[in-house]
Amino acid sequence: MPTPAARRSSVEVRRELLRAAETVFAAKGYAAATSRDLARAAGVSESVLYRHFGSKAGLFAESVVAPFADVLEAFPGMIARTVSHPFEVEQLMRLFLSELLAQLGSHRRTLRMFLAVEDQLDEETRALFHDRFNTVITKLAEVVEPQSRRFDRPRNPLGTDGNVRATFGLVLSFVLLDDWLLPPDRPTTDELIDHLSAVLLNGV
Repeated sequence: MPTPAARRSSVEVRRELLRAAETVFAAKGYAAATSRDLARAAGVSESVLYRHFGSKAGLFAESVVAPFADVLEAFPGMIARTVSHPFEVEQLMRLFLSELLAQLGSHRRTLRMFLAVEDQLDEETRALFHDRFNTVITKLAEVVEPQSRRFDRPRNPLGTDGNVRATFGLVLSFVLLDDWLLPPDRPTTDELIDHLSAVLLNGV
């Protein structure tokens, strides 16, 4: 039996709501999860949920979207440590794709949920996520740019920033639309990385 909300501090109640939301959204999805479900799982009333987060969308943004944005923001640092080694361009591309595929793949459910409900979130929440995502891309481009110069890679119209965005989009499409894009006899992860690496470095 959960401790009554009145006996918990505001910080504890907020933490419990976030914990419960992560579980309920994962089990039911955004559309099917009601504010009553979320409040009950945290052992509070719906009014308490609204007081802390304003709406179901607000709770979703804090419990699902924000943690995923935090994961993304750690990615440039991981890549910076990788490219600090004197690898050849093919090795660096494979490592970059491997890390990106692993990070996005491990959050596939979150990504699909976010895309499904993005239009239902308030403009400020959407803008905050997009701003954080653009910051990640900018930092990744800064990390990759010296390597592009080291390997004398050709400059594309949108520069390194555009290259990073295109690579992100390519991997993201295979994570989210794998049922559409992958053949029935699915390639292994290594085979997919090899293929994407070859496409990105040498063209179709």
